[in-house]
Amino acid sequence: MISENKNYNENKLRIGVIGLGRMGLMHAALFNSLPESKLVAVADPSNFPSKPLGIINPSIRIFQDAEEMLANCELDGVLISTPVLMHVPLSISCAEKNIPFLLEKPLSINSAEALPLISKLKENHITNMIGYVYRFLDSFVKGKEILETNCLGNIQRISANIYISQLFQKGKGWRYDPKVSGGGVLISLGSHIIDLLTWYFGPVKSVVGKVKSVYSPDIDDFAHLIMEHNSNKTSIIDCSWSVRFKRKIDVKIDILADNGTLIVSEDMVLLYLDKPSKDYKSGKTIFNANDLFRPAPIDIGTPKFTFQNIHFLDSIRKNTEADPDIMQGYHVQQIVDAGYKSSREGCIPVQINLNNNKSRN
Repeated sequence: MISENKNYNENKLRIGVIGLGRMGLMHAALFNSLPESKLVAVADPSNFPSKPLGIINPSIRIFQDAEEMLANCELDGVLISTPVLMHVPLSISCAEKNIPFLLEKPLSINSAEALPLISKLKENHITNMIGYVYRFLDSFVKGKEILETNCLGNIQRISANIYISQLFQKGKGWRYDPKVSGGGVLISLGSHIIDLLTWYFGPVKSVVGKVKSVYSPDIDDFAHLIMEHNSNKTSIIDCSWSVRFKRKIDVKIDILADNGTLIVSEDMVLLYLDKPSKDYKSGKTIFNANDLFRPAPIDIGTPKFTFQNIHFLDSIRKNTEADPDIMQGYHVQQIVDAGYKSSREGCIPVQINLNNNKSRN
């Protein structure tokens, strides 16, 4: 349980944002627009994104140093959207000051680096969350709901992919420096689909991985994983940010079972059953985006971010655990680490130690 050492009044929650890249600016706009919260402070070493914010809204306090912001502002919550190298130190600073935080994924450069944060959160039970936002997309929520009815029966095969047309030459910037980002497409895009599969099928106990660099000499542009779940199910992942004709991120989970098939993508859920269940008819049932649409109070960066941030704010207000939390981010990081290790060592299976993990699946 979250400790009750901090009382929140009925006024808007005061939110600070660290890192004003594309994601940080989007979150800043969201938190400043939602009825439950207001943006009161931002921190970024560059004046370029923060100065216009101060002109538009002079009430927002602007800092170049994140630690200075955390020390000098009364904050009910913080959004951290920096290069990955800074995720753990800034999260620890929030935990030390009992400030709830939402951390953009991935958690860290590697899982070992995150252990001091895990220890700190066991001491300070504050609301914490990691930004695996596809859990808040209507179609993947519906896919989870269908799976939980057990209408498919025994699952035979699980395959998943995540693709985008992003990189067809050597990349520039921190995302392509493994010392700052932790790796390439597997830790970046791939961690989203890893999170979804652990949400659907439970923790992973072993991984076989293969990564490949085509355009990036220091990081991976293609990654393939075979994951053995604790539930004795096997899932297969293929991911790349160097696939042509993918203007936006293409995410799909394809499940084959004794009683049919379930295919979940961002735009649609397709269910085919040989025999009806109490919940669904036999034959084909399609749920498209319009069928599944939930109205969001504001849409900045697609509604899934709105629903994620509302969940974070609700968790702060109620002083409860958010989901997915940092421990889930840690498990995803363990899987990513195992994939890279397996690839380095000739695609051998790598076991994951789950003894200290708190499963939320």
